[in-house]
Amino acid sequence: MLGYRNKLFLGVTRIRTVFADDLGNPSRTGIGTGFWMRLKSGQPCFVTNRHNIDPAVQFPDMPALRLATASIELRESSGFADGEPNYGFQTRYSGLADEGNKVIALDNADCAVTVPKFKEPTDGFLVCAPFDEGDLADEDFFKKSLMPVHETYFIGFAGRRSDAVVGRLEGSWWDTKWNLPIARSAVIASVPFLNFNNDSINTKDVRLVSGMSFSGSSGSPVISKEIGFHAKPPIKCDNYVPEKIIGIMSGHWWAETDYPEIFKHSGLSYFTCSTSILHLIRSNNL
Repeated sequence: MLGYRNKLFLGVTRIRTVFADDLGNPSRTGIGTGFWMRLKSGQPCFVTNRHNIDPAVQFPDMPALRLATASIELRESSGFADGEPNYGFQTRYSGLADEGNKVIALDNADCAVTVPKFKEPTDGFLVCAPFDEGDLADEDFFKKSLMPVHETYFIGFAGRRSDAVVGRLEGSWWDTKWNLPIARSAVIASVPFLNFNNDSINTKDVRLVSGMSFSGSSGSPVISKEIGFHAKPPIKCDNYVPEKIIGIMSGHWWAETDYPEIFKHSGLSYFTCSTSILHLIRSNNL
């Protein structure tokens, strides 16, 4: 099991971006979900979608846009208890420094990773990184352990639809008082060990789920549920399958109907596999 579940919610935060035109004027803003993960080196990194930070993916009809600024949400801390940070519920966006930040992304997969450096001191606000690099599912997990109709859940800041100009979600469905994300359930709807191909999806290494993600859900960690039991000392039932981060939510489809917008969701969403996140980490020696 992936640690203490309350911490899973504390480790899922948001990224806010400003995209500028060729004259340097702010033109579009965006906001999306991301999650904190601790690398094997001990450093925390922030994982989100490539389309949350790359205007070429977010706004393909506006080729002059570039990423001007990016801010990541941090959570307040009131000291330590039993050697662990005591996290609160207030949050603050902290801007990434102009120099020293390397945001890496794959050309053909909708994920990005950064080990962030901030412009200003973050006193009183810390990174909560409840996930570890070892929680990411590898290729063998997709081939041998994950099955069609496997139950999953994803944690993020879902809303009805995003406003690309002001970077706001008009229908905020998360806990706005405590600044906490919400979880939604889904089941694997395509063959887990094969890339899901569809003409409307331009990126690779994706899988389909039957589940309703919405604007703002992009960047949510997608986690497969544990099957069986694993007790201590290590006693595993037959066919035990551990809980793993299998990817990052990347998009969904709207049905072409005359229903009100809130009822137009097709019920289908897709995520970018954790194998692409692992490839980013290992190929860049993070």
